[in-house]
Amino acid sequence: MMSTTPTKVAIVTGAGGGLGAASARLLAERGFTTVATDITEPAEPPQDPGNGAAVEFVTHDVADPESWRRLVEQTMDRHGRVDVLVNSAGIQGDLSRSSFEQTTLEHWRTVMAVNLEGTFLGCQAIMPAMKTGDGGSIVNISSLGSYYPTTYNPAYGASKAAITQLTKTVAAVGAADDPKVRCNSVHPGVIETAMTLNLRNAMGGGKPQENGVPQASIASRIPLGRTAQAEEIASVVAFLAADDSSFVTGSEYLVDGGSRLVR
Repeated sequence: MMSTTPTKVAIVTGAGGGLGAASARLLAERGFTTVATDITEPAEPPQDPGNGAAVEFVTHDVADPESWRRLVEQTMDRHGRVDVLVNSAGIQGDLSRSSFEQTTLEHWRTVMAVNLEGTFLGCQAIMPAMKTGDGGSIVNISSLGSYYPTTYNPAYGASKAAITQLTKTVAAVGAADDPKVRCNSVHPGVIETAMTLNLRNAMGGGKPQENGVPQASIASRIPLGRTAQAEEIASVVAFLAADDSSFVTGSEYLVDGGSRLVR
């Protein structure tokens, strides 16, 4: 009898929209059984891609350790394994008061709780489950903003910079035992999602959704001459999730159209 390889299982957080949703869709299209999560259910939950790979949505709060415990336990009970975690959940916080002088401790802690602590909790919760199987791959979503001052939202930039360092620590821990758990970070530039639209507007001194830096102005500063689609970033996420990147860990993948070349 011909043996079959078990379908790999991926958890993608922040999958209610933007990059998280694009990553969940692409992983499902490439044959991963995909558990998409967000703090609230999106208006359009992810659909099965028609290739036999299952897609399901689970309500999940990344800042809550108990929510992580339930998510991993439920995924293991339903599917028997977890091979990939994409930590894509992230927030900007209150952009109306996010300049350095106006940043409140509440704003700082809220952003850190989701972006940084949520990523930490996810890595910590998923590694034991991955090590009961064949190991796995963790992909943490950082940002181009992790490399430069983010005067329009210091908490956001600091949280993403910390994710970059955390990724290397997790990679070292994951490589120390068998089976191995790889961990890499992806650093998108400007993507035309609702979240980056708000950041772009904040950079321009306007209120969210108002009077921001025009897209054409942003695109003119990018060597490739345009902003990115979420699917373009998701393709890098999918590469790091798959066995094609089996010798890659602790690395930073900058996907910014060359923006860092001109800073």
